[in-house]
Amino acid sequence: MSDIVSIMSKALLLKQEVSAERFFVEGMPAEQAACPAQCHECCRLSVKMDLTGIEALLVYLLNREMIELVIRRRALTGDTGFCPFLVADVCVIHVYKPTACQMFMPYLYQGKPTCAYRLNGLPTTALAGLQVEQYLNSYSYDIHGYMLLCQQQLHEAFIPRSFPHIFPGVVYWAEQYLLLPVEIRNSLQALLRDNVSGENTVSDFDYGLALSQGHEHYLAMFEMVCSREQVT
Repeated sequence: MSDIVSIMSKALLLKQEVSAERFFVEGMPAEQAACPAQCHECCRLSVKMDLTGIEALLVYLLNREMIELVIRRRALTGDTGFCPFLVADVCVIHVYKPTACQMFMPYLYQGKPTCAYRLNGLPTTALAGLQVEQYLNSYSYDIHGYMLLCQQQLHEAFIPRSFPHIFPGVVYWAEQYLLLPVEIRNSLQALLRDNVSGENTVSDFDYGLALSQGHEHYLAMFEMVCSREQVT
């Protein structure tokens, strides 16, 4: 159990401490391309998302009050065709939304701001002409890779492997969180409160190493997808 607590605590620390500052990457452009006005292409419910079970839990914990409000609102409004967290054209969990969402920031493609969702089904190899600093322009990719690594080390009895979309993921945890072992919940809550006992659980955590490991894992997966598309 202690290993599971450590893995989950490290994932929470990385999500909580780095996610909000994900654009401040040394050597990367400080100014990001702007999304096209009223686009919301990435907020359509039809867009599938690689959301690990562990990050769905972290998104729930970091946005708990807002998520509970949105769940109640969703029960009244029903399916709008967009992500339920898009309220009045604003993402109400923007800072701590899934890194799978954060990765699809706009970048310049053939001189125009776009994102992977707006490439109209072009294969991943269409991104080959992008400069690395235009595409991997935030820590979001590194965080996502680290979440995938953490998920591989967790027992599915505690944390489901994945969810197809953000909303089912956070609804699951709104219903199931209290069923987690008390040791896990106490450790995560201690970190959320900046409690010393919680920090001691992961006192040797190296943020830089975690981001590096996540970066390498994400790039390996990205290259594997490119290779598969080239074969097909």
